[in-house]
Amino acid sequence: MLYNLEDKPLLAVFGIVALFLYIFSALLSWISERKHLPLVGAWSNFEPVFISNYRFYRKAEAILSEGYTKFKDKAFRFTRADTEMMVLPPKYVSDLRNLPSTIASPTVAHAHNLMGSHTNMNIILRNNLHFRTLQLKLTPNLSYLTHPMQDELIFAIANELPECQIFVSLVVLRLFPMWSHYLLSMILPSIWKGHRYIRDAKKLLVPEIQRRQKAASSLELSSKDDNILSWMMEIAIGEEGKPESLAHLEVVLSLASIHTSQMNAVHVLYDLVARSEYIELIRDEIRDVMREDGEWMRWQKSSYSKLRKLDSFMRESQRFNPPSLLSMPRVMLKSHKLHDGTVLPKNAHISMAVNAIQSDPEVTPVPELFDGLRYYKLRKIEGAGHLHQFQRLRRGYRILGTA
Repeated sequence: MLYNLEDKPLLAVFGIVALFLYIFSALLSWISERKHLPLVGAWSNFEPVFISNYRFYRKAEAILSEGYTKFKDKAFRFTRADTEMMVLPPKYVSDLRNLPSTIASPTVAHAHNLMGSHTNMNIILRNNLHFRTLQLKLTPNLSYLTHPMQDELIFAIANELPECQIFVSLVVLRLFPMWSHYLLSMILPSIWKGHRYIRDAKKLLVPEIQRRQKAASSLELSSKDDNILSWMMEIAIGEEGKPESLAHLEVVLSLASIHTSQMNAVHVLYDLVARSEYIELIRDEIRDVMREDGEWMRWQKSSYSKLRKLDSFMRESQRFNPPSLLSMPRVMLKSHKLHDGTVLPKNAHISMAVNAIQSDPEVTPVPELFDGLRYYKLRKIEGAGHLHQFQRLRRGYRILGTA
């Protein structure tokens, strides 16, 4: 192959830069506060971050499964481009759940995982109005919301849901180290679309929020305005009540609710198609409830709790297709010693390998078998009727979502 002599200086500069980045990346891998923990997904502590990160991107499930199998009762670690992750075994569930957010913060972890600095998600670090609204307003009103949600479902089925650009951005940004994200965020089309989506949402919602605030001051709000947006307005404190902030949080809530719910619904439909023997079984159960409670559009919240076979199938589908391979993410704001002396250092990113745990034969008998009635049978055991439901926690860690 012939080279142009004029290209050689440029090639030399490129080679020097590449070598520097390789050495710098290898040093970052080696300089770790958690070198004492077993490392998975990398050949050694000297392997450059970008190599182990790409390997994790391609084989995340296999790497986490390997780590859990080898170190079931010990913490291990793996490397991503954005951070080094510390994965804890299930025996520390109670420790994590009891740690206050001032020590181990799930919010900081979520903001980091969502690349909040570049995807407009850092608003969750400034206030927790969205969380308080769900806890204080949405959950107590679920029964009241059954019929409005049924109307929304019919509307959603008839309309195409748009692609979420935020998750496109996440996939790309996580392939590269943190120091490169600022530059990438300026050139990624998905980032531009995400920013435009926020701007469009504010243009749409801010006038409506201002109208509702004016109506509330004159006691003219109607029952049609009784929804998430109005609830946030009602309990907002100080700066939280600004129309721009409320509109931004409304988008965050939409993202959080649509993401896992949409994935769960799609996987359930796929699994029903792949295992058609369950279709008529579930239809019969729905017909039985309809005979008791009438057409489904008139059902109350209690009617849905009677669909135990469908609930079991949904949970088994989620076990095979979890919304995340990792659960209970936390960022340590302070160092903390667990009950057995294990130290979680400050700034550590920690989580649990929920998918690997669910595939453990000690947790789920014959885990490779898809049994749509697995949890239906477990609920028939005396005293277990309220357990093993789709939305419940199991052994303390959350299956739905990543909280």
